[in-house]
Amino acid sequence: MTRIAGGLTLALALLLPAAARAEVDRCSEVDARLAYHGALFQGLEGDTGWYPANSPAQLRVWGRIVGETNVDMRVRPTACWDKGMKLTVPGTPNGSWLDYAYGAELHVLAGIHTSVLGYDLNWEGEIPLPSYIPTDLLLANGAPFTGGANGQGSAVDATAPVTVFSTDVLRDYIGISGISGGLRITATGSMKTTYRTTELRANGRTVAGDAGIPVNTSTNTFGDALDVPLAAKGQLVYQPTITLSAQFTARFLGVTIIDRTLASYALPLPSIARDIELASGMVHIPLPNARGLAGSRIDFAPAATQRLPVHNSGEAPLVIEPAALPAGVTTQRIVVAPGADGALVVTAAADVFAAGGGATLKLVTNDPDNPTVDVVLGRDIGGTDRGEDTESTNESSAGCDAGAGGAGLGIALFALLARRRAQRGAPRVQVA
Repeated sequence: MTRIAGGLTLALALLLPAAARAEVDRCSEVDARLAYHGALFQGLEGDTGWYPANSPAQLRVWGRIVGETNVDMRVRPTACWDKGMKLTVPGTPNGSWLDYAYGAELHVLAGIHTSVLGYDLNWEGEIPLPSYIPTDLLLANGAPFTGGANGQGSAVDATAPVTVFSTDVLRDYIGISGISGGLRITATGSMKTTYRTTELRANGRTVAGDAGIPVNTSTNTFGDALDVPLAAKGQLVYQPTITLSAQFTARFLGVTIIDRTLASYALPLPSIARDIELASGMVHIPLPNARGLAGSRIDFAPAATQRLPVHNSGEAPLVIEPAALPAGVTTQRIVVAPGADGALVVTAAADVFAAGGGATLKLVTNDPDNPTVDVVLGRDIGGTDRGEDTESTNESSAGCDAGAGGAGLGIALFALLARRRAQRGAPRVQVA
């Protein structure tokens, strides 16, 4: 009895369709870049006012921040179509970059208002800073971050104390006969710049974190590639600080007017936020396309092994696997390169279609337009050939619901940025 049961089991196994490993990757991804370049700045300026208060001799420093900021955000748009086409736009880990170069342009004024030995002294004017003394506090830095819908990054730079002005011959700068003394001013600067993405849009829809965006086309087919509009908005926050220190000594006819150290006096600069738009473009995502495969047939009358022609008109590799094999039929997974021709080799046992019967070979593919394909098998059924090419010409598809200081300081800032970019390597790939 045991042998009979075993033989019956074997016979049933030969007659029933065989399940095959049907695992294909139905996703395609590309690198894309969204970029912003902006120059500073209206609004980033400050004035200390006259200090120290109620002093017969005072200083006043006015300054502004000028420069430029660059946001280079890299993302990896990924289309997947297991159940309908969806698009995600994750950020490339630490593949984005925030960099800046800023300069603090300073102007120093002095004033003396007092009476000494019966002389009334009243003078105010700007201290002409010599060209060989650095008047610009240059700040430059960059930092990587992970972009995407939740992308954010920051960079900070600070200077050591910079001598803005220094003299021991005050009479050369203050127009009062009989004045003497000296003036030394130093400044320390810092800047923290922070970027965050406020909105990322793909295919005309807002991307929420890692959630997928549905993609539709006007033709209900996806063809050889997918073109999707991509855009982003963000916010830059600037937090500048400049701290001043001064040693001010002034005498008139030997009488001291002021002899003070003015330490850690802040230039009041605002922290501001700027809304920006990153340059947008079309993302071109390659797709596989098994054009004409649906409706194919294989005729085993000429020989037990047949080759079914397969053409991949798409821009991504085409994968075809058997999902269910009729009893006595064998075939293997194939991969066809973009734009290339291939063949699905199918073999049927000699007696499978001896009685003129037919069967269906079920295939799975990574073509979004033909995820499953039925191929008719039989003998004397009119030859082995592909089905009719009924797909409309659609080389690329888009979502149907798819929706922008002084010359010397500028040269110095551009030089700093150029040096930093050279250290980072070649430019990143731009959205086409």
